[in-house]
Amino acid sequence: MLICVVVRLRKSYIVHTVRPMSSPAESYSRLPRCRKLSDTLTEDKLAILRLKRRAQKRNAIRTDTDDTVGDLPVADLESDGLQEILSRERIGRTRADVTKGTKDLSARIGPIFAMIKAKEDGKKIDAQVKAQQSKAAIPAAKSSAPAVYSRYDQEQFNKDNVTDFGINTMSSYRGAQSSKADAANKSAVDSTAPTTPDSQRKKASPNPIIIVPSAPSSMITMYNCVDILQDNKFIESDVKKKSGTKYEPSVYIQRKNQDGTVRAAIKVIDNPNFLSGDEWDRVVAVFVQGAAWQFKGWPWNGNPVEIFEKIKAFHIKFDEMPVEKTIANWNVQVLSLSRTKRHLDRASLLKFWETMDKFMLKSKPSLRW
Repeated sequence: MLICVVVRLRKSYIVHTVRPMSSPAESYSRLPRCRKLSDTLTEDKLAILRLKRRAQKRNAIRTDTDDTVGDLPVADLESDGLQEILSRERIGRTRADVTKGTKDLSARIGPIFAMIKAKEDGKKIDAQVKAQQSKAAIPAAKSSAPAVYSRYDQEQFNKDNVTDFGINTMSSYRGAQSSKADAANKSAVDSTAPTTPDSQRKKASPNPIIIVPSAPSSMITMYNCVDILQDNKFIESDVKKKSGTKYEPSVYIQRKNQDGTVRAAIKVIDNPNFLSGDEWDRVVAVFVQGAAWQFKGWPWNGNPVEIFEKIKAFHIKFDEMPVEKTIANWNVQVLSLSRTKRHLDRASLLKFWETMDKFMLKSKPSLRW
């Protein structure tokens, strides 16, 4: 049984011929419920129309040459201004349609392509000119370069006498050897004679020197100076003694840069009485304990005020310890350490190196640092 349905849409009439389903129950189970419009268009018939419309949309692909839009002829869409709306629409269902546009960009893109082409042509011309210049310079370079020895091309080394290469076949080999030995001995004596005084003269080392207190009660001594200055970690002197560390009159510390490279070695001592005048010029820092007798026998009349103008002074103490009055009156930088928090030692001890970097750059630029 065929049913003809007339639907009015936008002053147009469309006639659909559909085949109903086998039963209304099946239509209700598969399709969404629709409101009844009239006695002729019941809910079941409207559901069948919607199902048929969906099937047509899935199976039919509209192209640019179609004369209809959906189910409506284009001629029927001229009313209500729909023709004007459709003229501005663009179909983009394929890759080719997506790239279509209404504007002509050749006026804008043309100058860009011309500029790029001009640059490429200019580069080619410059490359050709450089190639010609390099070819012209090659013969001059060959003529100025020294000749390379070749056993198969001896004529260029001895053009006048090619037969025997200037070899005296009548001379004695023994005599030639003795003359060569005498000449070598004479040159050796002449070369060593003027350099003998310089070789015997003692050369001064440019490495800087740091002086620490010799008193065992000081927080920095010869036992733990390497841990404090090189490793930036405080370890008490008594702990180092119990661990088997032996006393050394002088030690060298190696300071490292941030990239891991090692700087010049720095000498650390606790007895400056044996320093010479040149060695005193290399003293860059001193750790102060607090007593004025520490500087007895020093240059500058052992006056701490004058000494600290030439040498940078530091003092190490714990946070809870007060600063002594003598140290407070001197030009001494105090480095405070925590008694229990060893992870804070590095930040406190790095202040020593920051101060020394500025002092060395200003006062001791000739020394290694």
